[in-house]
Amino acid sequence: MCQCQLLVGAARLEGCTALVLDNGSRGTGVLAGSIDWCVASRWRCHSDDHDFDRGYGSGVSGALGQLFASGVGVALSPIPVIAVILMLTTPRGRVTGFAFMTGWLAGLAAATGIVLLLANGANQAGSTSADAAHWATLLVGLLFLALAVRQWRARPKGDTKADLPPWMAGIDSFGVPKCFALGALLSGVNPKNLAMAVSAGVALAETGGSTGQLVLGALIFIVIGSLSVAGPVLGSLVVPARTTPVLAEAKSWLVDHNSAIMFVLFAVLGASKTGEGLASLLH
Repeated sequence: MCQCQLLVGAARLEGCTALVLDNGSRGTGVLAGSIDWCVASRWRCHSDDHDFDRGYGSGVSGALGQLFASGVGVALSPIPVIAVILMLTTPRGRVTGFAFMTGWLAGLAAATGIVLLLANGANQAGSTSADAAHWATLLVGLLFLALAVRQWRARPKGDTKADLPPWMAGIDSFGVPKCFALGALLSGVNPKNLAMAVSAGVALAETGGSTGQLVLGALIFIVIGSLSVAGPVLGSLVVPARTTPVLAEAKSWLVDHNSAIMFVLFAVLGASKTGEGLASLLH
């Protein structure tokens, strides 16, 4: 037996035998109950054996744009890419690089999972979770704008070379556990990546998808966000002769343009998230 749940603004109607979508088409399904026609833009039908999802923007497909944007925001991280390139140039580069990549994946997965748990219920209009999600989006936007200002002020002046973090000087002595921990910290604790995980997690939670759909969406975000770190590692394992000179050039370019890349990224993300948060709160 199946029960249909319809979302109409902040109201939830249960037990509808059928429904009329916004475009006038008629939803179908084997539903229980005998309530008259209901008007909705979205409905979900749950049963003991199946979990159907119908409507506009339902499931992971409704959050793909946000997942892609957030994933790219994570991937555009020059410092972790420089770090993994430095690891790959050491005698044990393939081992330590792989450990760093694994830690990166684990840290990003943990951050995303925690956000999904905290954002549970964000798909219910007017709920506490939904309001918190909208405020979180606004705060993330303001954080990015603040980071953009900070990045601009700290940019190298004139012909001054950009300084790399001091810990990079000893990266050739890092063992596997330290490389794993470094990858997890740079992905899961980094403020920018945490903010991107919040954006992705909130977008997924607002879809009201099933557990399987949420996991799939989280995997999409994690894979996209890990491409810049996993690419050099996998390349060094598969085609090391071709990868080494490319990585050397990429490292030099990233060091020179790190400040510009991060400023543009923070400014764009800040404007986007601030606008999105304000629009949701004022709706």
